[in-house]
Amino acid sequence: MKLQFGIFYVLILFLGTGQNGFSQKDIPKDDKTYTMEISSKDFSESITIARNNPEKKKINENLWYYWYLNNAVHFSEGGYSGKLLNGKYISYYKNMNLRSSGTFRYGLMHDEWTTWYENGSMKSAEQWKKGKKHGVCIYFSEDGMKMTVEKYRHGILNGKMKVFCSDSLVEVRRFKNGDEVLRKTKKQTVASEDSVIKTNKHKANRKAETVGKHNEKTIKSKEEKKKENDTKSSVDNADRKNRIKIWPFNSKKASE
Repeated sequence: MKLQFGIFYVLILFLGTGQNGFSQKDIPKDDKTYTMEISSKDFSESITIARNNPEKKKINENLWYYWYLNNAVHFSEGGYSGKLLNGKYISYYKNMNLRSSGTFRYGLMHDEWTTWYENGSMKSAEQWKKGKKHGVCIYFSEDGMKMTVEKYRHGILNGKMKVFCSDSLVEVRRFKNGDEVLRKTKKQTVASEDSVIKTNKHKANRKAETVGKHNEKTIKSKEEKKKENDTKSSVDNADRKNRIKIWPFNSKKASE
């Protein structure tokens, strides 16, 4: 009887251990990651943790790192103080609807990430690369309507941003390296054209004035030169006449 009771006790103990699952100590040391279930006040999480953080990991002070410590997931900018999340991550609302799903690569968000509202509607679908948004990111309202479609490159808006209202496209904005590229309106274009025309007219008028002044100056110079020549010719002619009149008499006087 005692033997049967002992066997039964051992069996119960074994089954109980199996139901509790593996503890952290039971995980083979060869595994680089292990998973855990965590519950908080508002949601629960299924996380994958790096057994050992990289020895030589360069920290980027502008990136957010997600890490595990004291039965909770923490996140901080430019550093961490626990085991880095590394692998699949899923969180649930208390009603067991999905809250978020994605992948971490040594503490940094990576690849596809999806979030949901508590009512089950999709909230966002994003592309990440080593802690930065990289690719197309789509955002929805709580009633399931598409709000914006954005394109990122290394964490910076780059490309078209499409804005929707009631699921209809209402605006397209363009970004380059995080700065919005403003398009000229029709009025601005017309104003610019008018400005160019006025500028060209002004240049043409100035050129005409310059040419006119130059021509006037040239004409005046020619006229003045002509007057000088005429005056000089008159003086020369007069002098020649006087010389013709005087020369014989002087000559006679000289001969006399």
